[in-house]
Parts: sequence; C-alpha cells; structure tokens
Amino acid sequence: KGREDALTAAKVAAQPLFRRLFPAEVLEPGQLVNVSNVALLMVEVAGADDEATRELTDSGSFAGRYALFRRLEEKTSAEGGSVVKIAGEGVVAVFGDVAAAVRAALSFGDDPLPLRVAVHQGPAAAVTLDEHIDYFGRTVRETTRLLTCGGARELVLSEVAALDPAVLPLTAPRGTRARVDTTLGVPVQRVPLQG
Repeated sequence: KGREDALTAAKVAAQPLFRRLFPAEVLEPGQLVNVSNVALLMVEVAGADDEATRELTDSGSFAGRYALFRRLEEKTSAEGGSVVKIAGEGVVAVFGDVAAAVRAALSFGDDPLPLRVAVHQGPAAAVTLDEHIDYFGRTVRETTRLLTCGGARELVLSEVAALDPAVLPLTAPRGTRARVDTTLGVPVQRVPLQG
C-alpha cells in the first residue's frame, strides 16, 4: 500500500507549476496511463442559456469568457490544481487531493457569475490529446453527471469526496445537505458556495 505523502506522477502532472515549466512533458501519443486516484473538479456557469446570465457571459463575448476562464484558472492554481480543458462555459481541473479541489470550489463563491461546481475522486485514464494531458473514464463521467444536478452557486460532492476526512471540516460550517439524488440514484452532498 502506498504512502499518502508519496509524490506520484499523477500528483506532479496535476501541479500548475509543473505544467507551466514543462508544457511539452506529456505522455507519448497513444500511451494510456491508468491513474489510481485523481480528484476532479468541474465548474460551469449555471443557467448559461438564461437571458440574464447570457448577458453576463456574452458581454464582450470573448472578453467575458476569457476573464471567467482566467479567474477559474487562478483559483484552481492557488490550490495546487491544473485546468485540463475548457468545456462549454466552464473548466475541468485535476488535483492531487480532493480537499484541495473542494477548497478551490469553495473559493468560486465570490464570483460574479452564478457558478455550479462538482467534485469527485477516483480512478481515471490519462492520455495525451492535442499535446495536453486529458482524463477520461468512469470518474470523469460521474463528475459530469454530478455537475448537471447542481444549482447556481452550489457545490455538489460525490459521497466519496464528501466523506474524505480532510473535506469534512471544509464543508461542515456551510450547512451542507446530504441526500440521494433521484436523478443519479447515488448519495451526493450539496454545499452552498457562499458561506
């Protein structure tokens, strides 16, 4: 059994400094690597199709979106995570541990846009696509499903993420609501982003 403080390739690849200093250090094209445990954070603008929200995200269109992506990237990086891709009106980020992902998610609460966030952890597959490391597999799919059931200014945690001992003190003061989501059929925990 591995040590929690061991520095693994997955943890190094999730570090923003490593990605900035060594952008060309990726997996060989066509090489698939199984990562035993990765923390994923997905965030998007809730109600991006609503008139009021569309006005905020489309104001200056590119400028508004670019500013949003920069804010998300800065807050993700501040907690040791790395944005791996832009997806729609949000981003997908990877972290070495789930508590860091939750801290980053909670920092989005002061964003002017109504964001919804999902955090999950588990095994994933990593591969190089378009010269960047990307992740896919069951954990990624489950995180995507968690994101779809979130509301504006809300963090949705999978059961495994919510029960992590390092996450409990981060979410407890926020009046979290644990329940089985009827859409997903799995236990989730809903945490307000604004404390």
